[in-house]
Amino acid sequence: MSRHNRGEYLFLTERGKIYDPRVVEWRGFEPLIARPSLPKFTWCSFRRSAATALDENGTPLKVQQEIMGHANAEMSLLYTETDMTVRRQAIEHLERLLFPSCGFGDNRGGLTD
Repeated sequence: MSRHNRGEYLFLTERGKIYDPRVVEWRGFEPLIARPSLPKFTWCSFRRSAATALDENGTPLKVQQEIMGHANAEMSLLYTETDMTVRRQAIEHLERLLFPSCGFGDNRGGLTD
């Protein structure tokens, strides 16, 4: 860690100033996404990816909120995207809790993929 960056910020200039997010996008992301195989990637994409990774690795919501710099936890939840497999597992778990004798979620009831 440099004398300018005490760990609060991810991107700082050589002089310890905070980068404008548009400058990071223009200098850092634009050259990468110019390659034909990569989809458009913006600063917001980066934040969503970070929030999702924090959530998938079990980081408590309050900690996510602080890392992302959000005023409230609801905003942090808006940035988090859930994986389809995780959603499906949650629904199957709920089905087993609500309908234990029907066999939902375990292929006995015939209603799962």
